[in-house]
Amino acid sequence: MGFFDIFKTKKSVPNKDLDIGEPNDFENEVKDYWAGVIAGDTKLENGEIFNDNNFYNSKHLKYEPGVIRGVLLALALSGNNDDNFKQICQVAAMQTACFDDDIKDVIKTRVSQSMEITKKYEGKKNKEELLEMAKEIALVKEVEPYTHEELQILKKRKALIFGKQVSI
Repeated sequence: MGFFDIFKTKKSVPNKDLDIGEPNDFENEVKDYWAGVIAGDTKLENGEIFNDNNFYNSKHLKYEPGVIRGVLLALALSGNNDDNFKQICQVAAMQTACFDDDIKDVIKTRVSQSMEITKKYEGKKNKEELLEMAKEIALVKEVEPYTHEELQILKKRKALIFGKQVSI
């Protein structure tokens, strides 16, 4: 049996509470930071409010996305058997899919751009203004491969990976 054959067999681990201790100060700091970013209370390093329909360079975060996911994983495994809490951690972790070092700065998806246009015309009721809004939305283009659909696939993948990790 080779060293990597372990990956060919499914290891059965009893579903029991893992005692990894209480979160430390750093973990709490990262958790509070990320909760603030997601809620829109804490701005990104570039001064923008996070929009989960955009792609961002990781430099816009105070902590690397992997660090944030690691802290969320530790929180989910911290002995809390609350499935709702684990799902909250999972949703928070999947939002890190919006950040990558390969992005130069910020890429706004079609959905994000359309939301900004709609907000700009908020409260406008006359036909001409609504027609102008529709024209602006029709001109919205996405930067391939950074589409809204691709972002949703990345988020789903992060959520599935996180879910597998906390189901130990």
